Amino acid sequence: MDATRLYRLVIEQGATEPVYHAIADEGVPFKEIAEVIGHQLDLPIESRGCEHFGWFA
Repeated sequence: MDATRLYRLVIEQGATEPVYHAIADEGVPFKEIAEVIGHQLDLPIESRGCEHFGWFA
């Protein structure tokens, strides 16, 4: 699917999300990545709200 068709579909369907991604793969959750890094570096792991991570969230 090309970008033009994707954005046309977004507009036609009235989607209100601030970000649009054309791939159905959800990837690896950020939490899982952070847990592995924390364990490997022997650092404590704690939950943080999305606002803590800014654009990275």
